[in-house]
Amino acid sequence: MDWKKLGTDILEKIKTTRILGIIALVLLYGGLMLPFVGIEYKDTATASWVDQQLYDNGKGIMLLWILSVVLMFSDVIAANWPKGSKIFSKLTNPKILLIPVIITLIVLIVTQVKFFDDYDYFEDDIYLYPGYFLNWLGMIAMTAYAFLYKGNNAKKDSEE
Repeated sequence: MDWKKLGTDILEKIKTTRILGIIALVLLYGGLMLPFVGIEYKDTATASWVDQQLYDNGKGIMLLWILSVVLMFSDVIAANWPKGSKIFSKLTNPKILLIPVIITLIVLIVTQVKFFDDYDYFEDDIYLYPGYFLNWLGMIAMTAYAFLYKGNNAKKDSEE
């Protein structure tokens, strides 16, 4: 097996399709739906509650996720949008996805710091759940997508 050719083929597929971006969206959505951080008591039955700060930030992150979906498919939306509107045609650069990623990153870091400060007396009982890790993996994948995806330009360049 030619590993170099396989790596080149995978990189070319990432540059010309939205597969990495879709994987990032799935990871971020999973991070939204799964628990982010929690407190488990070791001495008693496991207790859980929803911290209002985490809940409110989750709603904001969901709006950022929806914005990411719209920005990722802005070229498709622009192609099917009435011709008089140029708003989506100006948003077709994949690097614009870094805006919701950076905002999400800031919200997650602030939420985590605030949670650990508010519940520091439970420091041995605070656990990071799968949602936390999925959010980080999703942000890394979305950042890679923003820099690697070339869209139709890469397809045109490879045909020449």
